[in-house]
Amino acid sequence: MRRRYWWVGARNHHPDRITAVGWGSRPPFVRRSGRRRRPLPVRRVVRKYQSRRRTTSACRGPASPAKHTDAALAVATLPPGGAAYTRRVSDAPDDDAALRETTIARRTVHAGRFIRFRVDTVRGPDGRQHQREIVDHPGAVAIVPLDGPDVLLVRQFRSAAQRVLLEIPAGTLDRRADGTIEPPEEAAPRELAEETGFDAGTWRRLGHFWTAPGFASEAMTLYLATDLRPVRDYGGPEEDEHLQVVRLPWRTALAMAERGEIEDAKTLIGILWVARLDPTANP
Repeated sequence: MRRRYWWVGARNHHPDRITAVGWGSRPPFVRRSGRRRRPLPVRRVVRKYQSRRRTTSACRGPASPAKHTDAALAVATLPPGGAAYTRRVSDAPDDDAALRETTIARRTVHAGRFIRFRVDTVRGPDGRQHQREIVDHPGAVAIVPLDGPDVLLVRQFRSAAQRVLLEIPAGTLDRRADGTIEPPEEAAPRELAEETGFDAGTWRRLGHFWTAPGFASEAMTLYLATDLRPVRDYGGPEEDEHLQVVRLPWRTALAMAERGEIEDAKTLIGILWVARLDPTANP
């Protein structure tokens, strides 16, 4: 019987350049004679395996795993008393149930103007109880405002970082009097106008992401704003905000991000996202 094992393909045998993973008697880029050839890119490996309709030992796992797709990945884990191995992780509901925690108690430590601090007692999938310290945040919006070839950024001092950062305009969603949270599509135009003095004729929702899910509930919605026009009778930002609006060619901003000169996470996401929309975006 041919020996089977989990394999991880790395380009040029470099551990940081993983190209494919799987279960079988040999990786797809190893000849039967054992002579190695150049590793295949992961997309070609995926197509190769998906094109096989019959069930073979090279594409079957120990318990009928999912196909080799982006939704079925292999991750290295360390069992309680053994060496590192790989297992298949998919987006199936059963996999979520094995990881999900249930909140059984919640205690608010402090309620501030925008955020609240709480301690949650949770029960893990193994039945054990743990405490999670959470920053309860209503959510936020961030905007990439493009005025022709330029992007509008703001410079402001951030107390938590103890430095001035270059950022895209952003702001927190308001909590209404009835306890509901302001919709992001209403907050985005307001924050853009308050921080830059511009309004946008065209809005495009780019995405939605968690800023720090390890300890905060803040979810941020990212927008692209174009067709900018000045706001009439602009009175500047709010009293507690001290900002400087900076106009840069967006390709220059992209180059700054790649050089590490922009350190704000949402700004990096926004600029790189816009670069992804333009196939010619090589600074």
